[in-house]
Amino acid sequence: MAREFLRWTPELTWGTFDSTSTTAQIIQLDQNNAFTMRPSPVSWQIRSAGGYSRRVQTGSSKTSLQGGLNILCYGSQMATLMPAINATSANVLKSATIDHCIVMEDNSSTKVYRRYLGCMVNQAVFSASESNQLMRCNIQLTAKQPATITATDFPEPAASAYPYDAPYVFEMAAGGLTIGSSRVEFEEFNITIKNVLDPRFMAGQYLSRLKYCGRDVDWTTRFPYITSLDRADYEAVTPVAASITFTNGTHSLAFNFNANNYKMKADDDLAMDKVYLQSIEGSCFFDPTAGTPNDLTVTVS
Repeated sequence: MAREFLRWTPELTWGTFDSTSTTAQIIQLDQNNAFTMRPSPVSWQIRSAGGYSRRVQTGSSKTSLQGGLNILCYGSQMATLMPAINATSANVLKSATIDHCIVMEDNSSTKVYRRYLGCMVNQAVFSASESNQLMRCNIQLTAKQPATITATDFPEPAASAYPYDAPYVFEMAAGGLTIGSSRVEFEEFNITIKNVLDPRFMAGQYLSRLKYCGRDVDWTTRFPYITSLDRADYEAVTPVAASITFTNGTHSLAFNFNANNYKMKADDDLAMDKVYLQSIEGSCFFDPTAGTPNDLTVTVS
C-alpha cells in the first residue's frame, strides 16, 4: 500500500476537471513533504481596547490554496507538465487538476482524499548539478478551489502507472550548453521560471480569476575559471545567446533562452585548495528577433 499518491491532470478549462483526459500523470513522490498544498482560511482578527488590547474575535470568509510540488523530471512526463510551467506561443499558461491522497497513521489506514482544481504554476525551478545528479523541478502552485473525491474518483495507482523511464540527470546535458559559445565544462545549471499571476476572489470564498500576466526567466551556472569573456560581458552589459539541452537517448528537453541574455553576476571562487571557479547568473530578456515566445522556448521530444 502506498502511503501517499498524486495525479496531475491537464485542464481544458481553468478550474474544471477533465474526466476524459488521456494524458494524466501519476507523479513519483520521492521526497519528504513533496506536495504541500492544503486549503488555508484567510482569517480576520479584531483586537479590542475593551478586552485590554487582546484578541476578541476571529473568522474567515475566503480560502487560499497555495503550496509546493517537488518532482523528478521524467522524459515521459515533461510534455504533459510543461504547458503549465512555461507559457505557450500564444502567451497562455495552462492549468491542471491535482488529485492527492494521504494514508493516515490510524489503525485502519484511512485514506484522506482531496482534489485541487485550477492549479497554476507561480514558479518552477529546474536544477541539476555534479553533486545532485537527478534533475528536479520544484514547483510553487496556486489553485482555484478544493473538491471532495473518493477512491472511486482516484483509485490507488498500480505500480505500472508510475514513470519508469530514466529520469534526466545532470550528465545528460553534456555537450548541450551554450552561453555565447559552446561550454564543455560546467558543474551545475539552474533555471527559474517565475510566472506573474494575479489572483482575484471577487467577493467569493475561492478564486474567481487567476490571470497570467507575464514572467521572468533566469538561470545560473558555474564553470572552471578558464575564460575572461564572462567577466567582460558582465562589465560591458553585453547580451549573449544561451541554451541547454538534456538528452536521455529516448527523450530530450531543450531550453532555448534566445539571444538577449544578460549576465547579472560573475563571481569568482578562488579557493586555495580547489579548482578556481566562476559562477554566472543570467537573466533572459525579450528578444525581438526571435519567434514567439520571445524569451524562453522549451521543446520536449
